[in-house]
Amino acid sequence: MSLTEDQLQYSGGAGRWFWPKLRALPPFVRFLFTGILATLVHYVVLRMLLAAGLSMGPSNVLGFVTALMVTYIGNRYFVFEARRGHVSSFAGVAAGAVTGAFIHTSLMIGFTSGAVLSFLAGPAADFGGRGLIFFWQQVLTLVGEQLAGVMTGESLLELSTGFSFVIASGTVAVLTYCWNRFVVFKA
Repeated sequence: MSLTEDQLQYSGGAGRWFWPKLRALPPFVRFLFTGILATLVHYVVLRMLLAAGLSMGPSNVLGFVTALMVTYIGNRYFVFEARRGHVSSFAGVAAGAVTGAFIHTSLMIGFTSGAVLSFLAGPAADFGGRGLIFFWQQVLTLVGEQLAGVMTGESLLELSTGFSFVIASGTVAVLTYCWNRFVVFKA
């Protein structure tokens, strides 16, 4: 199948001829596509560095920084179709990413070390902390039981790392979307 010249014609904005149907989607959906790709890049780098013996903090930061490149290119050209210069756009995305990396890494270390659960059991217990701990334990137990035969060799810490990554990534994704949409790439 060959593309016609009309299909290949550049119509303003990077990539419009490449994914016309995806570009018709709302910005938040396009942000999700970009975020999923960046999250996959982040997670692969994180797991590779952990397997190589690097600790959680540096592994997570390096994975986050690698995903920043995917995020910037995707948000600038695919999600928000920015018209601002690269320096100011990248500076804004980088500022959000540094903040996001701090939040993400703090959540990852907090969940995998038990610090978040200790906080929820202690000072936050009367404000829903006990319920969150119960929920967290039930999820880990349920998934652990369901995958017990499949996940030979996986420790509870590795399972907890995966769930922690999902929670931290989701939290940072919402914050990052708001930052990029309303501050960096505002219309």
